[in-house]
Amino acid sequence: MATEEARPPPDAAHDPRLLRAKLNLESGRIGWEELLPHFARGVVVRIAAAEDLVAVAAAFAEDRRDQVASWLHCGAIAPATDEDARHWTATSPQFWAIVVAPWVLVQPISPERAAQREGEEPTTEGAAFSERFLDR
Repeated sequence: MATEEARPPPDAAHDPRLLRAKLNLESGRIGWEELLPHFARGVVVRIAAAEDLVAVAAAFAEDRRDQVASWLHCGAIAPATDEDARHWTATSPQFWAIVVAPWVLVQPISPERAAQREGEEPTTEGAAFSERFLDR
C-alpha cells in the first residue's frame, strides 16, 4: 500500500483563491474621518469604481508589480491626492477598504462619487507611488 506524502494545509500565501477569500473577509467600510490619519501618512491608494477591489488587493499582496504598474499607468489606481482629500472632506464619503500593509486601498461606495473620477488622466503622483511600491 502506497503512503501519501504529508502535505501542509493550504494557506492564503500560496493559494490565490484562499488569498482572495481572506482579503474579501478583511474588507470593510470606512468613513473619510477614519481614513484621514492614513491619508496623512501617504498610504491611501484610490481604486477606480470599475476595478475589483479584492483583485487589486490580491495583486498588492502577491507583489505583482507589473500589474500594479499597469493600473497606475492607466489611472485605474492612484495614490490619494490633496484634491481627493479636499473633495472627501466636503462630501464625507464612505469607502470599501482593504489593508495590504503598508497600503490602505479604498474604493468609494457611492457610484455617483466614484463616477466623478472616471476619465481622469493619470497624474505624476502615480509615478512617484509606482517608484515607492516597485522599489520595496
